Amino acid sequence: MSTSLFQGGRLKAGTYKIRNIVSRTYVDTKDDVRELCGRPLTALEDGRGEWEILPLGKGYTIRKAGGSTVAQPDQYCTMLDGIGKGYAVSVSELPVAWKIHTVEDTRYQGFEYVRILWGSTNKVWDLAQWGSESNGTKVQLMEDSKLEPCRIWELVPVRSNNLARNSTPSFFGAQREASAPPYEENDGGHCSTCSHLITEPSDDGFGTTVTEVTTVTTRTKFRLVD
Repeated sequence: MSTSLFQGGRLKAGTYKIRNIVSRTYVDTKDDVRELCGRPLTALEDGRGEWEILPLGKGYTIRKAGGSTVAQPDQYCTMLDGIGKGYAVSVSELPVAWKIHTVEDTRYQGFEYVRILWGSTNKVWDLAQWGSESNGTKVQLMEDSKLEPCRIWELVPVRSNNLARNSTPSFFGAQREASAPPYEENDGGHCSTCSHLITEPSDDGFGTTVTEVTTVTTRTKFRLVD
């Protein structure tokens, strides 16, 4: 018996592959790492085509999995060139909220398929050319009132995890703790330590790993001499 991806009407936070039900290809970024496209599974290297989906208000952020660096910051799904028919779904450092709705249609009874919508509109993710199987096919926005199959997606869990770890989307390229870490200062006032916990899914996909990170900052006092 399969387990629902939704609980209380909300999608569970986690890491997913996003597969189009027509082409059976997966959402990834194009080679320019700016726009989304569909790729067959054979074209995905380890870790590619994986997306962290986290709640944001009444919607969700969709972030490319794998963490961020200075050279390669966070990549959240968004719309860079415009919001309308045929515009490519893009990625940006800034998170936006998407709506993810289950498909309620007798044709898909027994399947937990979804549509991904821009805000409170009827504009949805669409795999171009009516769901082409070609590697690199554009993922775009289209208005949808007929539940076209090329605009319906399946969320495939990558691992059993819990990404709702008291964190919020950061505009500075990382998931940060929502609460401020404890702060201690030594008697001399020259050195301070900052400690916080990072909770991540374990490598085997079950349970979590908690790591304590401590940062030591040294401060030097100067006295100006006339």
